[in-house]
Amino acid sequence: MHEKNSLLRLVVIASFAVTIFSTGILVATPVDVSAAPAAVKKAKDNSKIELNKAVQRALARKGYKVGKIDGVMGRKTRLALKYYQRAEGLHSELGRIGPKTKKRMGIR
Repeated sequence: MHEKNSLLRLVVIASFAVTIFSTGILVATPVDVSAAPAAVKKAKDNSKIELNKAVQRALARKGYKVGKIDGVMGRKTRLALKYYQRAEGLHSELGRIGPKTKKRMGIR
């Protein structure tokens, strides 16, 4: 019956897809949203890679050897970050990219 009606809108609300047909009929069907956390994780991973690249570029501009600027927090980048933080007195954030480190590097 619903195939004959023209589909106006499909919206996912919580874990239900709500289909509104031109006849005014609303149909709510359960949706598997298990993929949603993966999409959020991928977005977080991408933003982390971009942050790592920004840190690598900032460290390289300041003369630290970070290796390849690839967004991976490898051994060289981590070591350069720690040397930078010690030189700048950022001991409370040693080895991690905290707000003080980002501010000092000029990274948003």
